[in-house]
Amino acid sequence: MSENSRLAQAILSQLTYITLSTATTDGVPWNAPVYAAFDEAYTFFWVSAKYARHSQNIRANQRIAIVVLTDSLECSHALACLRRRGWEHPPSVDMVVGATLRGVYKAVPENIWISTEDSNGLDGRVQVDVLEM
Repeated sequence: MSENSRLAQAILSQLTYITLSTATTDGVPWNAPVYAAFDEAYTFFWVSAKYARHSQNIRANQRIAIVVLTDSLECSHALACLRRRGWEHPPSVDMVVGATLRGVYKAVPENIWISTEDSNGLDGRVQVDVLEM
């Protein structure tokens, strides 16, 4: 495992919230912090109200790499990850599957970058090999 992969793992393991960036169908950006957890494959999970702006954007904009979980087994896995992360009272699977106010969300990263300094000591970024993590 490379030093960048180890650094990315260390950073991710310390995060409580991730910043979720979405956009409307006409391209208006929206950022929202969401309480999230991830599993051993660095698949991210969170629960949000279906009427929240970022949830609406995810449903409306098909060009993003985030899906809404509807499978009960996958929702159970996501909720277990959130519970291990410290969420004491996550909703039950029945509360997030089907016609409910909340949904469980999953993001599988295709690319990960970490911030670093470039050759001039300024802001830079380095891509981390997702398969190496």
